[in-house]
This record gives sequence, C-alpha cells and structure tokens, in this order.
Amino acid sequence: MRKTISKGIALVLVALMALMIFAGCSKKVDSKYVGTWNAEKYEYSGIELSTEEVGEAVMEIKSNGKLTITFDGEEGTSKWEETDNGLVIKDSDGELEVVEQDDYLVIEQDDVYMYFKKQ
Repeated sequence: MRKTISKGIALVLVALMALMIFAGCSKKVDSKYVGTWNAEKYEYSGIELSTEEVGEAVMEIKSNGKLTITFDGEEGTSKWEETDNGLVIKDSDGELEVVEQDDYLVIEQDDVYMYFKKQ
C-alpha cells in the first residue's frame, strides 16, 4: 500500500514539473510594440478624420504574440509578428501589414489609414 501511494505522489510530482517546464517555455516577445495603442486619427482619400467622426479604436499588442483590436465596442483577436517595417497581423482571413511611421503604427485597409499612437 505504501509503495502505491509513493508511486502516485511521484507521478503527480513528475506531471507538475512537466507543466512548469512547458509554462516556462511559452513564447514571450520582447518588442517595442508591446503595449496599448490608441487610434488618434484616420485618413480617407487624403482627408484626415478624427476619432470623434469615425470611432475610437484601441490596439493591445501582447508579449505572448497575441493582439486585440477594439473598434467602436467590437473586439477582435489575432496573432502578430514583428517585421523590419513594423509588424504583421495574422488571422484566419490572412495577413495585414502594420507599418511604423513617425511614432505611429499605421494600418491601411481599403484606402482607409488608421494611425495608432502608443500610450
């Protein structure tokens, strides 16, 4: 009976150690882009628009490689990777390039430019 208990405890300890090892190996990204970015302005066909006119947007870039964008109350989550020019957002629909420009992260989609500033 004592050997069965000892083996059970040993198995539990081995399982806990394996979990700690895998948790310690989780991918953490050390990047200047990690943090919260708020949209400060938009541009469409050369016309600058404010967040009051279009809507507020917040982009949270996390060190675990995930990214959340909230626009006008709706939230979407994707993965991201750093590139030479900024970063790329990846999800099931494809990839979206985000370019660093004058202290902004700029997303261009369908001739609409969103300018995010880090907070």
